[in-house]
Amino acid sequence: MALAYLQSRPGVSSVVDLHVWAASTTENLLTTHLLMPGGASDAFLDETAHYLRDHHQIHHTTIQVQQNPNVGGPGQDREAAPFKGCWPQKR
Repeated sequence: MALAYLQSRPGVSSVVDLHVWAASTTENLLTTHLLMPGGASDAFLDETAHYLRDHHQIHHTTIQVQQNPNVGGPGQDREAAPFKGCWPQKR
């Protein structure tokens, strides 16, 4: 569910990395790496964190935004095709 929400956010072309886990019996965490060619505003980050808290009970969110797909991603060779093997990019 959180993946579908992140993929649907305006400006997100792909979700490169996503981790969700329980920090305790009452606290859930999420980290993600988003490819956003136009960048992200503070309002985008705030809205996303609030939605995840209110609809998915994720209490702490860390979002990494990358604008240029040609600089490599987590575990990617900078010479390889950008983000090969990541969740599908929006068309």
